[in-house]
Amino acid sequence: MNNTEGQVTSVASRTSVPHRGKEKGLYNSITVTRPLDEVISICKDPTNVEKVLSDLPEGIENFFDLTLVSTSDDQLRWENKPKSKVKGTLIMDFASRPAGRGTIITSSAVLSNFALKKEESSDLMYVFLKRFKALIETGELASTKGQPSGRDELKASDKKNLH
Repeated sequence: MNNTEGQVTSVASRTSVPHRGKEKGLYNSITVTRPLDEVISICKDPTNVEKVLSDLPEGIENFFDLTLVSTSDDQLRWENKPKSKVKGTLIMDFASRPAGRGTIITSSAVLSNFALKKEESSDLMYVFLKRFKALIETGELASTKGQPSGRDELKASDKKNLH
């Protein structure tokens, strides 16, 4: 839920939220159950950002070649290197929740030469933040990569049984 100034007061859905008055780009927020300093430390690490960006929908990891360009007590700013396929900026804002109940991460990305449908952009930032939340809270990113799904085997057996 947002107040009239566009500040995030509580995030309970997958919808995009306003971010610093910007009208274009990808935005979303999520709450993690770790203290602010720990969250910023994890998000500053380029290897963690690479882990989170891998296997995102739309193959977006192929478009990000990020360098951390600025940090503050409550914000990280990543930009694509000059030779990247897409020019873009990823900004992560951080705010402590009251009574030590975690940290809110609000992330925004502005990309050129990369188009998504409006509903896909919200989903993309949600998945990005959900993966960061998993990494921050558990230290791992769950994946089924390299494991058989069983779906292909089921389809093949269904075809055999039909004939």
